[in-house]
This record gives sequence, C-alpha cells and structure tokens, in this order.
Amino acid sequence: MEQEFNDMKDCFKIIPADQEENAYLIIIGKHLATAEKFPTREAAEERINKTDWNLVSAMIYACKEADEFEKKQKRVKKPLKNKEK
Repeated sequence: MEQEFNDMKDCFKIIPADQEENAYLIIIGKHLATAEKFPTREAAEERINKTDWNLVSAMIYACKEADEFEKKQKRVKKPLKNKEK
C-alpha cells in the first residue's frame, strides 16, 4: 500500500543506532539519509527540519522530467539519422 506524505520531511524516520539508544540515525526508506549520528532524537529532528524538503523534492522532480525529455529527444533523433544514410 502506498503511503501519502503531506510534507516531504515526513519521508524521513529517526531510529536508534543501537539498543542502548545512545545515538540516532535518520533513514529514508531502507537507506541512511546521512551517515551522521545524533546524540538525541530531538537533534535528529532539528537536522531534518533545517531543510525545506518540499523544495528539494520539487527540484528532484523537475530534474527527472528534464532527463526523461532528453531521453525522448534522443529516441526521436536516432530514426532521423538512420533515414539520412
């Protein structure tokens, strides 16, 4: 089931780095978001909140669209080159 996010910072999760909970990690999905370890859950939350993740995700989406457009243009140009021969 897909999960819907109202704010992209909700994609991040904070988990204990060890059983003693002496440090915390930030993950996104099954991946580390950063190798940095945080002394408290609150410190990890502060790090996440320093960035406007909605702007970051909008930029990533725009880059993805630009990449797909470029790939499409390359596919269209290849048949034209073959016809010129």
